[in-house]
Amino acid sequence: MKDFEFYLPTKIFFGAGKLLKIGEMVKSVGKRAALLSDKGLADLGLVSRIRELLSEMDIQTVEFTQVASNPTSTMIDDVATSWSEEKIDLLIGIGGGSPVDS
Repeated sequence: MKDFEFYLPTKIFFGAGKLLKIGEMVKSVGKRAALLSDKGLADLGLVSRIRELLSEMDIQTVEFTQVASNPTSTMIDDVATSWSEEKIDLLIGIGGGSPVDS
């Protein structure tokens, strides 16, 4: 096996009241966020609520709300390609395992 380095700066915020602080938490990282979620949470209005909270802090967003269970590398590659021109500063996975895995 070849030598390599792996660096993955990841923060997971969980707990009561975290949603209302999302703009403050994100603003220190950047001004353009990508939101990944599944359709169920989008249909419940959670993604639009996060978009509104980020917008209040002048943070722009792009979204992908069709994350499937056990996302494939092809799906991730397709989303990354579609966002390649977006100049994204950070990615926010909304929900459980699949959006976070993506």
